[in-house]
Amino acid sequence: MRCSHNYVYTQGHFVCTKCGRRTYGRSHRKKGTKKIGLVISGIVVVGIVGFLFMNGVLEFNQENFQESIRNIPERLPEIPVDIPKIPIEVTKPISTEIENMKKTASDIIQPQPSSIEQSKNNIDYINQIRIEKGRAPISFDQRAYELSLARVRDTIEYDYFDHTNPITGSCPDSMKTKYGFSSSEFVAENLAGGIFSPDSAVDLWLTSQGHRYNLLYTGHTAGATACEGGNCVFLGVNNDGFGDGCHTGEEGAAWHESLGKCTDEQFAQMDILQEKYDSLSKEYERFPQMARSQSEYQQAMKMYNELQSLYNQINNFKC
Repeated sequence: MRCSHNYVYTQGHFVCTKCGRRTYGRSHRKKGTKKIGLVISGIVVVGIVGFLFMNGVLEFNQENFQESIRNIPERLPEIPVDIPKIPIEVTKPISTEIENMKKTASDIIQPQPSSIEQSKNNIDYINQIRIEKGRAPISFDQRAYELSLARVRDTIEYDYFDHTNPITGSCPDSMKTKYGFSSSEFVAENLAGGIFSPDSAVDLWLTSQGHRYNLLYTGHTAGATACEGGNCVFLGVNNDGFGDGCHTGEEGAAWHESLGKCTDEQFAQMDILQEKYDSLSKEYERFPQMARSQSEYQQAMKMYNELQSLYNQINNFKC
C-alpha cells in the first residue's frame, strides 16, 4: 500500500502531512506493512505444522500435556538477590572431611588414660565401700595400675572384651611377671566397657554379683584401676590364689551363678572358709611324706581331716 496524502517539501525532503514520514519522492509504504508480513509468516508456519500432524509426522500426547500442566507450580520460587558464596571448607575432598570426622570421634571415644592419681583416689573410694561392708582396706599398688592399663590396651588393640585374649591367650595371670609380680602373688580382674572414669566403673561393678565380690574380696591386700578408650580394669592383689590361671568371663559368670543370690555377708563367710583352707594347706605341706613319730602322724591326720571338712564346706556352699 502506498500513502496518498499531500506532501510538503522542506529542507530537501518531502514530508507527508498525514503520517509525517519523510521521503525523497511523493509516496512511501506504511509501517503496517511489516506487521502484515509477520501475520502471513505465522499463518504459513501454522499451516505447515498442521500438515505434519495430519500426515503423522508429528504426534501430540494429550496425557503428557495434561501432566505437564498439573506440574506447573502456582507460584515460581523467588530467585535470591544475593547468592552466598560457598565456603572453602565445603569444597574440600569428601575423604578429607571423613578423616577429620574420624579424628574428632577418636578424640571423644578414646580420651587420655586415667592417671596414677586418679587410680589412687579410686582405691580410696573402694576402701570406703569395703569398710562399710566390714572388709579391711587395701593399698594402692603401682604395679597393678601398670598391668591394668596394659590389660585395657590389650583389649583395644585386639578388639575383644574378656579376661583372656582369644587370639594370644594372654590374661592378667600370664602377664603379671612382666610388671614385677612374683609367682606367689595373684591378681583378680574386673573389666568394664563404655566407662571413662575409675569411679564410674566401680559404681557399675557394684551392680554385678561377681564384680562386687572381687571388689570386696577379703583376701585382697592391694589393687589399682586404670581406664582408657572406654574400657576400665580393676586388679585386686592377693596371696591366696584368687585369680590363678587364665579364665573367661563366661566361666566366672557360671561360677557366681552357682552361688545364687548370695549377700555380701554370705560371701564374706565363704571367704573366711577359703582363707582357713589356704592357711591350713600351707601348714600341712610342711609335714614330711613319712611321719617320724606317732604324735606327728596323729597331728597330720587331724589337719588333713580339717582340710577335708573345709573343702567340702566351700564346694557345697549355698546361699
